[in-house]
Order: sequence, then structure tokens, then C-alpha cells
Amino acid sequence: MVRDDEVGRLRERGLDVFESNGRVSFGLPCPRLGADLACEVYADRPDACARYRCGMLDEYLDGVIDLEQSAARLAEVERLLANVRAVTDSAMTIAGVRQRWRRGLADYLSGDPATAAEEQAAFLHITALCRYLDRYILSPLEQSIMRDLDHSLEPTPDPS
Repeated sequence: MVRDDEVGRLRERGLDVFESNGRVSFGLPCPRLGADLACEVYADRPDACARYRCGMLDEYLDGVIDLEQSAARLAEVERLLANVRAVTDSAMTIAGVRQRWRRGLADYLSGDPATAAEEQAAFLHITALCRYLDRYILSPLEQSIMRDLDHSLEPTPDPS
């Protein structure tokens, strides 16, 4: 989430700032993420990025999980991402994975499921990675945002 006093500065930095469900944020994948996956504006990054701690880090700092469990979770993310990259674009980022998952889900919910076996396999791997991230990596707030976004894809019932 973005503070109101940061909006102008972030737009100047090339970030697409928008409001959704009463929250001001910027679009992902971040356009300031370089090809090497390093932040191009790290020294002057948004406050939201500087404050960011994933749910797994919170669990570690709160003593819920230990370093070994954290490392195992990250290894599983790397394994799942490798599976995705093996059947899609080898340079796909986590944000790109999430966007592709939403497109696939929206197609499925609209009655236009992918028919190609390769696309179905990719969707399966992408779904596994997204669900793992949702469960073991994201913070409760991020989980809530993802649920809201996922539910926004569901078709509204026909009133007739």
C-alpha cells in the first residue's frame, strides 16, 4: 500500500499508482525491477517496499518457524518456479506468474478453458506455485488482497 504523500513521487518514477478497494498501491510487476531482478530505484524506493516483510519473515521473527523451515519453504518456491519456467517463459517472474494465473482462471471461469495440453500443464504448475506462495510466503494482508483479486474474477450469478 502506498501513502498519499508518495503518489506523485512514485508516478515520477514510472510506477502506475491506482486505487482499488480503498487502497492506493502500484501495479506489479514493478516496472522498476531490472532484468537482473534488482530494484532500479532501491536508494529511493517507495516506503511500501522499504517496510515490506513477507508473512514468512514475520513468522520467522515471531519464532513460529525456524531458519531451517524458512530455507525449506524458499527451496520449495524455487522448485515450483523452476517447474513453471520449464513449461513457460524461462524468465517469468513471480509477478508474471500471478498475472498469467489470473488470465487462465478468468478464461476458465468464462467457459473458455485452454484446450492445449501444454497450456493446461502450465496452468497446473502456475496454480501450484501461486497457492504455495499464498499459503506459506505472503503476509495476512497480502493474502486478503489476493483473495479479493481472485474473487473479482468469479462470474456474477445470472439473476434470472
